[in-house]
Amino acid sequence: MRFSVIIRADHTNRVYFRDCIEAVVSQSFSDFELIIADENPDSALGIIVREFFPEDDRITYRHIVSGRTAGFALNYAISTAKGDILLFLNQHDRVGRDTLSTISKAFEENPGKKLIYSDFDEIENASRVRPHFLSSYNVELLRQVNYIGNSFAVRNENIFFSGKLKYFPEYDFLIRFSDRRNEVFHIERLLFHRHFLSEEDSDDYFSMYGNFSPSELSREKQKLILSRFFEAKTIIEADLLRHNISATIEQGKGFYGKRTIFSLPVLSINYSFDDYYFKKNTYTLIKDKNVRFLTRNAAKKLFGVLSQKDVVIAGPKILKNLFSIESCGFIFDKKGIAYPACYDEGSFSTGYDGRIALRQDVSAVSLSCFIVSNKFLNKSGGLDKSLSRRDMMLDLCLKAIEHGYRVVYEPGVTALASESDNESNEISNGLLLKKHGDFIEKGDPYYNENLPMGLKNYTLF
Repeated sequence: MRFSVIIRADHTNRVYFRDCIEAVVSQSFSDFELIIADENPDSALGIIVREFFPEDDRITYRHIVSGRTAGFALNYAISTAKGDILLFLNQHDRVGRDTLSTISKAFEENPGKKLIYSDFDEIENASRVRPHFLSSYNVELLRQVNYIGNSFAVRNENIFFSGKLKYFPEYDFLIRFSDRRNEVFHIERLLFHRHFLSEEDSDDYFSMYGNFSPSELSREKQKLILSRFFEAKTIIEADLLRHNISATIEQGKGFYGKRTIFSLPVLSINYSFDDYYFKKNTYTLIKDKNVRFLTRNAAKKLFGVLSQKDVVIAGPKILKNLFSIESCGFIFDKKGIAYPACYDEGSFSTGYDGRIALRQDVSAVSLSCFIVSNKFLNKSGGLDKSLSRRDMMLDLCLKAIEHGYRVVYEPGVTALASESDNESNEISNGLLLKKHGDFIEKGDPYYNENLPMGLKNYTLF
């Protein structure tokens, strides 16, 4: 197995770029080539390659003609690649010494997988900080933000990027894998270490490559942010259109503070639906008597999520009081014990990597309040009342996931519950394992094993 490591360079920090190249050429896995597609106006990166890596014939440097798009640069690099595996590497990411060997082993052990990505952390003052332990391929989350990033590996089989995209061809490529999500594999290891540009660095590079004066810089930055949002919006609209999903898209809230961990603006998708089908009872809304919605038109908003053909269950954010969370969906361990996600966190918290604030695929939602497709409910046999409440819901959701459907947590709908779902018992847990033991043994696909399991979850502390 041979790798072609492809780096698309644009608005590049030269120090971080050199660090990136040094990490690649120091890999324990030696059978690779490195292709650099440089979109910067000058050829300063070519000078760095010639001066610091003069005798390494594994490196190919190409300066792309000005005016081309990022998609063109990537396709050009792919056309010259000779490797079996293409590793797209962010220009400011540092890879661990065994990154290529780890990815190679993952492809060998999973021959049906076409795309592999991993967890990442950040580099600050030469120290590795803020690890981001990711979910398995998460359609709903990826439609809002590129949580995977631009560093990932894919088999070299008819790979192409949109030549029209100026900023986010990698994001568009990852989104298109929503039709092939069973071919995506997630390595739960920190294989990539990401440098982030400070505000000062960012000013320098905009000035260097755009020749902006300080008085014009802020305005140009605003234009850049807006143009990036519209391109990201176009990518998501195309994906929704391809799946015949009707929705409106707005710019989401930037709740990550000064440090943005993702490579594009957060998007807010509002799913629309045919009111006729909403009134025709194509769904069942199950809600305990002690539960009351705090969101207007809650049922319609949940039904909007359910209107996607591959979504059969959706549930809201559940509060135990006005100040703390009861559940944001559920996670489960390898013994089949389910725990409420983000339990006891503040009701206005965004959670670890936006876990509370962003709509996403989950393994289960709360039995106390959820909406379900009647067609799926009848086909699956409904709720198994021989199980405890918590196991009953996990059983229904796992039946959906095992048949290729999705279960979605909707943070845009909030409900208040005065009582929580009861926990499992030995008899109920045994019945659950008998029905789903093989799936459960593999672990929760939407919860990273590097994060703590139990009531205190989605936290690094």
